[in-house]
Amino acid sequence: RITVTDTANNVTASTPLQIVHDGIDVGQAIIIAGGGQSDHLWPDTRNLSQYAYDVLQSRGLSDDQIYFLSQPGDRDLDNDGIDEIDANATLNDTDGVEYALTTWTQEAQSDSPLFVYLVDHGGAGSMWLNDSNGSGLADSAEEILTVDMLRAHLDTLPDTRPITVFYEACKAGSFVAPLAGPNRVILTSAGNENATIAVDGNISLSQYFFSAIASGRSVGESLSLASAAMTVISPQVPRLDDDGDGAANGQADGLLADATY
Repeated sequence: RITVTDTANNVTASTPLQIVHDGIDVGQAIIIAGGGQSDHLWPDTRNLSQYAYDVLQSRGLSDDQIYFLSQPGDRDLDNDGIDEIDANATLNDTDGVEYALTTWTQEAQSDSPLFVYLVDHGGAGSMWLNDSNGSGLADSAEEILTVDMLRAHLDTLPDTRPITVFYEACKAGSFVAPLAGPNRVILTSAGNENATIAVDGNISLSQYFFSAIASGRSVGESLSLASAAMTVISPQVPRLDDDGDGAANGQADGLLADATY
């Protein structure tokens, strides 16, 4: 998408830019922007999820190939009159996380690549998905996506399907071992420590990662560049597992990520 803004950063014109990869299956992507609009991290989450969407489109995925889950009342992210958001970020099998991973993904071939991006607050083995009760806290079961739920949904997909999962959140590394498996690239912005997300998401592993992806780099190279950029800002250590053993940042990790675009 090409967007023109004035000096106050107001959008004055916007038009989609679609790159067509002739004969290449670019696959599908699922974006999950968690939390809620009462969450102090929401401006960062919103901007990062929108940036991920824009970058994925620039890499050849159409709107129909991206399933975008976000928060209520937020549909047209860039005010261009076109809704980017498909449904609210919920657990349900009607249009939420379960539907996206187990039903919507069936529209693609069994060997079609799938990219899943999750962003917001995280805990050990969990992600704050929404603020359905308006408390401003992740304090009910229907507001939390656990790693066991995510793994169960991913396990419904055939092993022949290449899957990349990128989770940006504090303690995101708790997702690595449970999600690891054959033909999977699992990336997290941190281990069991906190992750830095600041300045509306402009300072974050995600920002640097997707900037590298936008320039045509592989998943592995993009993570390396993003990790290097974050070392001068935060003590967090991003995690990668792509050999399926669940032990992140091992000597054998990185080969599949380097070959994944």
